[in-house]
Amino acid sequence: MGWYTDSTGVAHGFKRWSNGSGITLDYPAQFSGANSGTLPTAINDKGVIVGSTQSPYHAFIYHNGQWATLQYPNAVSTLLNGISNDGVIVGNAQLADGSNQGFLNKNGVFKVISPPNASGLGIGSGVTGISLRNGIILGFADFANSPRQGYVAQCI
Repeated sequence: MGWYTDSTGVAHGFKRWSNGSGITLDYPAQFSGANSGTLPTAINDKGVIVGSTQSPYHAFIYHNGQWATLQYPNAVSTLLNGISNDGVIVGNAQLADGSNQGFLNKNGVFKVISPPNASGLGIGSGVTGISLRNGIILGFADFANSPRQGYVAQCI
């Protein structure tokens, strides 16, 4: 799974199987010009793919030929970065005040992922991925008077 950019600058996702066959993943929206298109970011063992698009911005879930969107409540943009085999999705939302918020979505319910004492308008915290089998979440946070730090959290 990955993506490539065509000669017009539009990104196209793809999924390739071990036998060499594959499919192109183009989210059903009109993309034109550089810095637009479909950007898959993670796949689980069941073949569910998550990712995001640019211009227009959508966070998507793709499985068995079907597309769905997922948007963090009241977010300016939502990016999906991982999916576990249990279907727990993790990602980041950009909020109207310019801050970023890490989250997980389990069975349609959003939960904030934020280490204690994380701060930093415009930066905040974020989630970079989740393990396939045991719900270990990786992320980053900005703490007052400290450089950016990574963290590990357990999905419960």
